[in-house]
Amino acid sequence: MPGFTEKQTFNIQEDQKDDEIHLSLNKVIMIGALMAAIITGVGLICFYVPDRSCGDEIIVVPTSDPQKGETTPRATTDGSESTTPTASPSGPWPGRLTTAVMPESYELFLKPYIYDDDVPSGKAKFTFDGNVTIRVRCYNATNRITLHAVDINITTITVFMMGDTVDMYQGHSEENEYEFLHIDLNDELVVDGVYDIEIDYLGQLNDGLSGFYRTSYMTEDETEV
Repeated sequence: MPGFTEKQTFNIQEDQKDDEIHLSLNKVIMIGALMAAIITGVGLICFYVPDRSCGDEIIVVPTSDPQKGETTPRATTDGSESTTPTASPSGPWPGRLTTAVMPESYELFLKPYIYDDDVPSGKAKFTFDGNVTIRVRCYNATNRITLHAVDINITTITVFMMGDTVDMYQGHSEENEYEFLHIDLNDELVVDGVYDIEIDYLGQLNDGLSGFYRTSYMTEDETEV
């Protein structure tokens, strides 16, 4: 064709005789590659952009309110139901501690039993003895102190007002659903009073990678320690 060479990459030559448009092989390949790149780019945008509307139908599914047993609509794009607790309109999630008593300091002692030679009589391997003294201040008069505690066996509890020698401890109970330790007292705490809570307990050195846990590693001679 007169005046047409393959070096003219994107110039389209029109044949005056038959009004047909002729493209070189290089042009066809480049145009096809460009179209494929555009389609791929649009697909990637639809997949990775969080707020997208490329064919995903917004479905409203109910999630339960942990305090009142009611349901709250929540929009998802895949139809899956969320199990994350939501706050109740009437108050906070019941798993939170009260603000009647607030901690000011902690003194913590832990004695783990990891090796066979360390385990005393009456104890078991991968357990630990614990002792904690929690100094708290009272902001609302109450005869119950609630703490978080999980996977421990309480041995003794004492509660003293600073400067006093009378133990106020009456009893304790556990609420496993929220990992609560309730300490009941034989008298109400005084507002702005400062108290020391001392707890002795036995715990488990679990391998669940949470709390006070145990783990292992391999030495150079491939011995697990």
